[in-house]
Amino acid sequence: MRMKRLSHDHPLCTAALGFVAGFIDLFGFLQWHGLLAAHVTGNLIFLAYDITRGNYHLVMRLLALPLFAGSVSVSAWFISMLFRRDIMPFLPAGLLQTAALGLCMLAGSLLPSPRGSDDWGAVIPGTIALFAMALQNATMRLILQNMPPTTVMTGNITHVVAEWTRLAAGHQDAGLTERAKVVALTLSAFTSGAIAGGFLQDHAGNLGLLAPMAVLLGLLLPLRQEAPVRSPVREPGQ
Repeated sequence: MRMKRLSHDHPLCTAALGFVAGFIDLFGFLQWHGLLAAHVTGNLIFLAYDITRGNYHLVMRLLALPLFAGSVSVSAWFISMLFRRDIMPFLPAGLLQTAALGLCMLAGSLLPSPRGSDDWGAVIPGTIALFAMALQNATMRLILQNMPPTTVMTGNITHVVAEWTRLAAGHQDAGLTERAKVVALTLSAFTSGAIAGGFLQDHAGNLGLLAPMAVLLGLLLPLRQEAPVRSPVREPGQ
């Protein structure tokens, strides 16, 4: 039977990426002592908490945001380079993200189990995970700019609740309603990924990262390659 080909902006793409983001967030939080690799700004809250509580093991807390920002810059350069060469960058970016998660798993398996957030066993795999999620964020920003975010869920929750409220009040907008369904699917996938990440971290340790790698490969294999979309920039506020 012939495999059905998916467009890179199919709702299942954002669902798969939402699952990966939720998985890495909770997996990393448990495995690397509080690191949030997908919802990276949450690390600022933990940084402030540690300072106010007199915990000064802050190396990874301090590095998380600049490492993420640098990784976004590298990812944006990589994607832009592919666009300039008329190569649809979604597949290469996805394969690179999968490879990064594989390297993260390998590093975590070879290094001693971390006893704290500043141990090498947390810093090195955590840094690689930050790159993987920065690449996913850049992919959403530059390639899937018309799809809902797959990492930070606050805006998605707001969108779904507001749209359902509008529908209950009698406002009918087929486009917004369809988008709300995609957002709800992404939310559900993120939550499912977080549950899976917590479960597999507890029962499989670093090998649990095989799950998001499998999800990414399962998304990329049936992907239908398309011509690059020019000017892949999302307008502010979208």
